[in-house]
Amino acid sequence: LLWNSKLKWVAVTLLSMSLVLFSVKTYARSGVWKNDMTLWNNVIGQYNNVVEAYINRGAYFVNEKRNKEAITDFNKAIELKADNADAYCNRGVVFTNEKRNDEAVNDFDKAIQLKPRYAKAFCNRGVVFMNEKRNDKAIDDFNKAIELKPDYAEAYNNRGNVFTSQNRNAEAIDGFNKAIELKSDYAEAFYNRGIVFVNENRIAEAMNNFTKAIELKSDYANAYNNRGIIFVNEKRTIEAIKDFNKAI
Repeated sequence: LLWNSKLKWVAVTLLSMSLVLFSVKTYARSGVWKNDMTLWNNVIGQYNNVVEAYINRGAYFVNEKRNKEAITDFNKAIELKADNADAYCNRGVVFTNEKRNDEAVNDFDKAIQLKPRYAKAFCNRGVVFMNEKRNDKAIDDFNKAIELKPDYAEAYNNRGNVFTSQNRNAEAIDGFNKAIELKSDYAEAFYNRGIVFVNENRIAEAMNNFTKAIELKSDYANAYNNRGIIFVNEKRTIEAIKDFNKAI
């Protein structure tokens, strides 16, 4: 494509002006973006009908364990757009965290109704069923999540936990292996695989998995505690005390 030299000069000039304008806006916005909350506060302050802004600020509140504020934001998102599957799914996560299981399941049901191939909603509903020891329903949901999203590491991990509770150790290990294959820094999957190895008296492998979990997640209290128990059984008292202290 050959450009007319005059048109080329005009285009370059306009492009330069646009870059300056975007740079000025980005600089001005950098004062707003101290963290996700301040960013979405600013958006909502200017445009109070942006559904995604409430969903994103709500997700920030979930991560900060500010559940009441998260629910308020997800409620607002649903009020603005009653067919938003993400808002129902995210609110369901908060209800799960608060052990409001019936409300959580209702929200995940609604999310799936609105978005039938919503792998995350199936996985999250499976977690509620797992917590309630409704294992068959949990496995069905994790299977569906994996069918919809074959690289869903969390679904493999969660299904592995159900298999562990049923003493289906080989299937559990297969699930944790797959989760780790998909997500090599998945501390919880290493920890959970360690639990199965303990159950099978494969102590060296359990120790390796708890140690790996700790390397990946330095504040993993349960991993320190369980590794400490292995040290006690091996009469490695000093190392055991160190791990229990760390867990505490």
